[in-house]
Amino acid sequence: MYFTTTRRKTRKDRIHIQFFAQTLKKDLSQGTVYKYSVQRFCEAANICRGTFYRNFKNLNDLFSQVLQFEINSCFNETVKSFV
Repeated sequence: MYFTTTRRKTRKDRIHIQFFAQTLKKDLSQGTVYKYSVQRFCEAANICRGTFYRNFKNLNDLFSQVLQFEINSCFNETVKSFV
């Protein structure tokens, strides 16, 4: 898996997950999660299926990593506002 929680995330990893998160949010805002597919995400992100599977195990992994990214982003913004 491309984005692991056991190793330190590089800047490149953060840029990729940020792109995937933005793509997923934009695509889902225009439709529904019901019957969402890898193919639909790949078309929205303009990537091939191989690229998807190099980065994620499946759709659940994509959703999980995007959700984790969004939570971390919100947490980091909150911490910065207290400093």
